[in-house]
Amino acid sequence: MIIRVGTTSRLVLNDNPKRRSVLITMQSTQIDTGNTGQCFVAPGFQPQSVVSDPAAGFPMKQSDTLFYPEVGQPLPEKWKRAIWGICDADTQSFIVEEEVEEAEAKPPTT
Repeated sequence: MIIRVGTTSRLVLNDNPKRRSVLITMQSTQIDTGNTGQCFVAPGFQPQSVVSDPAAGFPMKQSDTLFYPEVGQPLPEKWKRAIWGICDADTQSFIVEEEVEEAEAKPPTT
């Protein structure tokens, strides 16, 4: 899904204990010419939009990608929390994807 984030903190993904992976990509300026801002993404808290702030989260610019977990590893618990974003410019666009555990099929009852 495509999410637009501006200068106010925005919930990007709700917390999800069944989340297995998360992929967040800030779209390239070749796709969205207005995507020229500096953005910050954080799991479990609302990030600040100042680079030097300890609560800034993970900085992103156009074409940057965050992908968790590392190959062959389980998803860290903090990435199962709500994920927030904020930018220093209005209407920056992100592609946000998550993979979740599938519910186990229950055997039919007779």
